[in-house]
Amino acid sequence: MNLKRTIRKLHLCLGLGAGIIIFIITVTGCIYTFEEEITNYTQRDFNVVKLENASHVPLNQIIESYKKKYGNDNLLFIKQKESVPNATIVLGNKKNKVAYNPYNGKEVMCLNSKDSFFSVILEIHRTLLLGDFGENIIGVSTFVFLFMLISGFILWFPTNFKKLKSYFTISDKSAKRLNFDMHRVGGFYATFVLLFIIITGLFFAYDFVKKGVLAATGTEAYSKWGPDSRSQGKIETDITKIYNWTQTQYPNCVESNIYYPKEKEGSIRIKLKYDYKYIPRYNTFFVDQFSGKMLQMDLDKNATLAENVKNSIFGIHTGSIFGIFGKIIVFLAVLIAASLPITGFLIWYRKKYR
Repeated sequence: MNLKRTIRKLHLCLGLGAGIIIFIITVTGCIYTFEEEITNYTQRDFNVVKLENASHVPLNQIIESYKKKYGNDNLLFIKQKESVPNATIVLGNKKNKVAYNPYNGKEVMCLNSKDSFFSVILEIHRTLLLGDFGENIIGVSTFVFLFMLISGFILWFPTNFKKLKSYFTISDKSAKRLNFDMHRVGGFYATFVLLFIIITGLFFAYDFVKKGVLAATGTEAYSKWGPDSRSQGKIETDITKIYNWTQTQYPNCVESNIYYPKEKEGSIRIKLKYDYKYIPRYNTFFVDQFSGKMLQMDLDKNATLAENVKNSIFGIHTGSIFGIFGKIIVFLAVLIAASLPITGFLIWYRKKYR
C-alpha cells in the first residue's frame, strides 16, 4: 500500500468518524460569523437611545441603580461605546445584561443573554452543550479536521498536469461529477482560509497550543486577569474614579469594558479599546478590588509581538480583522467546510453501494 493510498484511507475513516461533529462546528461557525451585525440590527432598541444634547450621568449612579435592583454580587461587567454618544451603558453577568440610558440613568431593557439565540449557537460551537466533555469532543474533532485539510490537499495535488484545469474548476456534467468536484475543488479553495481558522480555534481550546504560539513569539503564557488583589476586607473601591482617570490619561477610546473578578482575590480589569486598522489596540488596567490601587498597566504603546498576536487571534478566527470583507471570506470558507462531510459521505456511499 503506497503512501497516498494510506492517506486516502485515513482521510476516509476519520471523515466518516468525525464528519457529523465537523458539520456541527462549521454550521454554527457560519451562523455566528455575522452575530455582531445581526444583533446590532435586531437589538437596536437595546443598544441605543434617542440622541440628546445633554451630558451623561455619572457612571456610579448607574452602577448603584443596577446593584439596588439586581444585587451587589450580580455585576460582572460594564460596557460602554464611547464612539456612539447615544449608546446605552450595559451592565450584567453571565445570565443577564441590562441597558441603561446614559442621559438619565434609567433602565432601558433587560435581556437574558445566556439563553439568547447566538449564545446557544456559540455554546454548541464550543461544547455541543455538553460542558467539558463536549469541549473535549470539539477539540479532538478540530485536530481531525486539521488532518483532513492537510491530507485532502495532498490527495488533491495534481499528478496529471495535462488535466491541470480540472483541478481548479467544478464540472456539472453529471450529479456525481458535480458532487466530486465540490468536495475536491471546493475543499482546495477553502483550505488556506480554514487552516487559519482551525489553528486560531485550537488556540482557544488548548493551553498547549496557546503556549506554543506565544513561545514562538518569545514570551511565556499570559494571565487573563493579571495580578491578584493584594488587600483584603470589604470592597470599597469606587471604580468610577479610576475609570475617569483612565479616560483622562488615555483618551479617545471607542469602547470600554470593566470586568469584575469572580474570585475573591482577583483584580478588577478596565479595558479601553481604540480605533485600529488590523491589529487591535487596547490599554488595560488592573485594579485592586479592595484598596483601589493600580496593580498593573498594559499599554498599547508597550505591546509586545506576543500581545499583538494574542489580541489578533479572535479577529483572525472570525475574519473581523479585515472588516466585513474578511467576515464574508470566512463565511464562504466555512460554508464550503460544512459541505465537505456531506459531499465526502456521498462519494463514499456511491462507491460502496453502486
